[in-house]
Amino acid sequence: MSEFAFQQALVRLLTDAKMRQAFFAGDPHTFTEAGLSNEEAHRLRNIDPERLEVFAAMVVGQRIQDAAQGLPLTAQLLGDRFSQVALKYNSDIKPEYSKRDDQALAFGRFLQKRFRLEPPTPSFAEDVLAYEMATLELFRRHDEPDFTQASIHVQDLIQNAEDVELQQTIAPYQLSNTRVLRLNHDIVPIIEAMKDGVPPPPSTPQAAYILLRVSAFGVTEQSRINSATAAFIEACDGTASLFEIIERVAQDFQQFATTEFTSKCLSLCHSLVERRIIDFKTIEK
Repeated sequence: MSEFAFQQALVRLLTDAKMRQAFFAGDPHTFTEAGLSNEEAHRLRNIDPERLEVFAAMVVGQRIQDAAQGLPLTAQLLGDRFSQVALKYNSDIKPEYSKRDDQALAFGRFLQKRFRLEPPTPSFAEDVLAYEMATLELFRRHDEPDFTQASIHVQDLIQNAEDVELQQTIAPYQLSNTRVLRLNHDIVPIIEAMKDGVPPPPSTPQAAYILLRVSAFGVTEQSRINSATAAFIEACDGTASLFEIIERVAQDFQQFATTEFTSKCLSLCHSLVERRIIDFKTIEK
């Protein structure tokens, strides 16, 4: 076993109380589970158990703190339950991440699975968690060179709404600094209240659509959008032509792709490009 693998086995002992107890009780199964040779197991058993328990408490506490710092609004909403689930996560999940954001995202995924088995209180905590995880994922990439680049201007498209041939030669795609969230609550006033340090207002379940954008400076912006705008942005995958997307959105909303409808879609395109939400690329024939 390499020194790194040995250190990983030590971290596993520090974060898994049951495994730690079995290990010091001499259970050979824990040796093989951790991938330890007899010599390496002997090396670990020479560590004073009381000191190891102190280190274990410090490591677990740090992992919970990392998760809380990465998901502060979720931690605030769940209170003591957040720490309880974090302890369960530490005992069940092998530590595989060294960066704080990766730890927080891994714990967030674990928390989402728990929510599916046992819905949280308040119910909008699940949506707040989705918001915080999406923000973390976007923020981790905000310094990439092409993170917010948008190049094509679509004024000509708007002036030529009937130019079907042009619409068939370009494919819109969503820029990597954006994300559409489909939620079960309007969390904008909830997030604003929590960031201002006041109790979040009551929230009735309703379909809600949030557009997230992280600037090249790492500033998070969120805005409400309607279902049609959400559907249009999500359809911009870089493979379907603009013509196909307009047709698809029209069908989804049981409308005909009339000149008026197309003009509205092209106006939306212009707005999304100006806001650096989408861009276009030429379709190669």
